[in-house]
Amino acid sequence: MNRRHAAQEFEVPTYGSPHGRSLVALLVLVGIAYAAYFILRYDGMWIENDTSVFTGTTTAMLKAGSAFFAGQYSHGPGYPAWLGDVSLETGLSPMVVNGLLAPFFGVVFMVLTAHLLYRKFLRTEAAVAVAVLILFLVPDVMFTVLRGNHEKINVPFIMLAFYCVLWVVDAVRNQDFRSIALSTMLYYVSVFMNGVTNDYFGVFLIIATFIAALFLWLFRRPRWSGGAALPYAKRFAATTFISGLLMVWVMVFLFPQSGSDTSLFVTLIHKLQNLFTTQVISSNPYAIASQQWTSPLVNTMFSVFHYGLIGISAMSIVHLFVIVVVRKTVNIRGEEYVAVASYVALAILVAIAIPADLVGLNAGTNLELRNYTYYALFAPPIIVMMVGALRARLAHHRKAAWLRATVASMYAILFVVGMLKGTVEPLVSNVWMQYTRSEREALVVFQNHTTDTALWTGGGNRLAYLYNALFPDSSTGDQVVGYSIGPSPYATDIMTSPMIRASTIPTQIAMPSVSGMDRVFDDGGAQIYRRPTTTPFQY
Repeated sequence: MNRRHAAQEFEVPTYGSPHGRSLVALLVLVGIAYAAYFILRYDGMWIENDTSVFTGTTTAMLKAGSAFFAGQYSHGPGYPAWLGDVSLETGLSPMVVNGLLAPFFGVVFMVLTAHLLYRKFLRTEAAVAVAVLILFLVPDVMFTVLRGNHEKINVPFIMLAFYCVLWVVDAVRNQDFRSIALSTMLYYVSVFMNGVTNDYFGVFLIIATFIAALFLWLFRRPRWSGGAALPYAKRFAATTFISGLLMVWVMVFLFPQSGSDTSLFVTLIHKLQNLFTTQVISSNPYAIASQQWTSPLVNTMFSVFHYGLIGISAMSIVHLFVIVVVRKTVNIRGEEYVAVASYVALAILVAIAIPADLVGLNAGTNLELRNYTYYALFAPPIIVMMVGALRARLAHHRKAAWLRATVASMYAILFVVGMLKGTVEPLVSNVWMQYTRSEREALVVFQNHTTDTALWTGGGNRLAYLYNALFPDSSTGDQVVGYSIGPSPYATDIMTSPMIRASTIPTQIAMPSVSGMDRVFDDGGAQIYRRPTTTPFQY
């Protein structure tokens, strides 16, 4: 056989077979099981910053009766609108929907759109399933789609947008005008929904497709890609331009609040100039993130997922470049060139985000981590493509059975360890998300019986997040303080509980003394102490 056509050894699948549908169902069940563990691990009582913000925003939106109101999320109303719609349809509160239902929606959306996109990139149903299974090993991706924020919508819409570009090219090639119309419409719906959900990721998608178009244009020559990359380069370029116009309409006319984010680009340029002039970084969010875990060993263990995916996928890109461009021993299809181009584009955006973080842009605190999530979506098919290119050689290896068993064992270990990070396991994390019924009841009593009072709830933020989610439109003037290391000097009330006391161990925060204070609430699981009045004007 001619070595130039070695790629023809791969089976070209007939998608939609009973075997393929069974694999999809299995993948969805794995995702549902992952989400169920995330929820049941905390008995359904968990909260973190974004979940608190969007729960509170949605509650206020429903009270206002409009998706466009003064307190709407400034980067786009899409997620609160979706969350509010589910809340109205089910009759459940936004807090219940965002905490108990949204994680299931997140993983199912991710699995289905990833499977749909990977079917375009890969050649067999089994390869597609393996690529989706690799996604479950990436805790950054899993935490993104589990927690209650807009990215559980951005992730599927970005993958759907890339899928539609591939679909449009296929439809044009086959002169299927119905599919051309449908795929084009679905693409711009995806771009619009992605942008109206979060303006940053709307612009992010446009920049990513622009870089991918440049890459594909470089590989348009027949001697490199056989001309397979050219149609996709043209399509990406056209969609980038029109998508840009659509985002301008969203940010300037539809939701002008998000248009203020354009000032971030000017700020970034100035800060980058200062960074390269002074060689002094303004902040280091990566050092702060490493302090989340209980020990340097745990942080190193979890870093394996982050840098391991980067290293393995980068080696896969180099290997594909050698066998396709240099040696010309394997031919790859246009869709596979799109996978490589998309991976390279997102890798560039991850690299660009690092100096933005170091200059202290404060646009999401850690842009590299946010961009990495989308880069990680395109790494699995690249890895599987390399394994596919090596499959024939590995299949005849004398230790092939032993190798398969080793890979399966490693997958199981990485899955379990990755789940610890992806679900923010309290045993290895210093930043806890769980709360107890008694703590929640104490906050309710505090809200209902105080005015203009500050309550200290520990050195972490979890109960402050919970309070803000429970009472987003409180008019009592009360504050729940959880952002300071020690008790706030103006906090007249102090909450204690077994969990608050336990949280002082990893954070090394000393519990304040409550000696001489009045115990005004105690249900056995949580207590609130109040400083006694010292003047007739205190109460």
